[in-house]
Amino acid sequence: GTLCYPIFRYRKQLLVLFIAITIGLGYMASFLTIQAGFTKMIPLKHEYMQTFIQYMETFGGANKILVALKRQPNGEIYDKDFMDTLRKVHEEVFYIKGVERSSVTSLFSANVRYNEVVEDGFKGDVLVTSDFAGTPEQLAFVKEKVLKSDWVGRIVAKDHGAAMVVATLQDIDQETGKRLDVQVVAKRLEEIRQKYENDKVTLHIIGFAKSAGDIAAGAGGVLKFFALAFVITTFLLRWYCGSWKITGLGIVCAVCPVIWLLGLLPIFGLGID
Repeated sequence: GTLCYPIFRYRKQLLVLFIAITIGLGYMASFLTIQAGFTKMIPLKHEYMQTFIQYMETFGGANKILVALKRQPNGEIYDKDFMDTLRKVHEEVFYIKGVERSSVTSLFSANVRYNEVVEDGFKGDVLVTSDFAGTPEQLAFVKEKVLKSDWVGRIVAKDHGAAMVVATLQDIDQETGKRLDVQVVAKRLEEIRQKYENDKVTLHIIGFAKSAGDIAAGAGGVLKFFALAFVITTFLLRWYCGSWKITGLGIVCAVCPVIWLLGLLPIFGLGID
């Protein structure tokens, strides 16, 4: 009792202090963000992963985004409107912040070529030339060269009804030196989908960045579930103890540690993984 007396004596001051801390940390919790990184999802200490990291700069990373464009209704991609859309999506993906520019691959990439054996030896060139305007002759030329290449089944569907833009994301933002914000990338990809998807072309996007963005977008549903659970718990506690005063005290004591924990994360530079 003697030890507790000083604390009891200053209980009002401590209550004000705790309320102030809770308000302050509640404000800091508003800056909480979802921090997702591709390298955080793999066992970096494994010997296979260490080899991957060692040669990642040479051969590229595994954090890829894949944007597939599918012709609607069913048909082949060798159509002027489809090819124009594919070119625009390629350019949009190329300029997304965090994309490794040299890794962007599609029919319009300079590194997407074909090789064939001719009378004089070997012949090779890009699949889509720089003067491509979508004329019937050029479209027939592209189809002929795609069939001669090894890109069917990789960036062109085997039924030639879809084509894909592939890019590798950097884990670190080269401008800021911080971890790449995959939510920004996911938002940009969704903007591209809304911009170019129509009744003739559908876009299908997969990749770690897109899935992380979808999870972040679904966080609103989690908050609604929390609010519903909070209300149910409050009424069950009131029914159990028979007093709104004790119910309020119990709810406050349960919520304060959560607010403190969430508020401390941004202070230490952490986020929700």
